[in-house]
Amino acid sequence: MLKKQDDGTYSGARPMIDEEIVQDKDYVQQALIPLSSETHSGEDVAIYSKGPWSHLFDGTVEQNYIFHVMNYAAHNGE
Repeated sequence: MLKKQDDGTYSGARPMIDEEIVQDKDYVQQALIPLSSETHSGEDVAIYSKGPWSHLFDGTVEQNYIFHVMNYAAHNGE
C-alpha cells in the first residue's frame, strides 16, 4: 500500500505481479507515478485538424492514438 508523505509524494512497495495476474480480465495496470486521483482516462475523443497530415485525424479516436500521429507528423512520416 502506498503512503502519502508530508511533501505530497508517495512511497510504498508495489505488489509482485506475474503473467497470470496481468492476464486477468479485471487487472488494472499500475501507474508509473501513483496519484491520489485519475488523470487520464484513455477514452475516445473527437478530434479534427487542418494542414499537413491532417488526414490522420478525423472524427473520434482513442487518446493514445493522438500521440502517435503527432509524433509521425513531426518526423515527416519517418
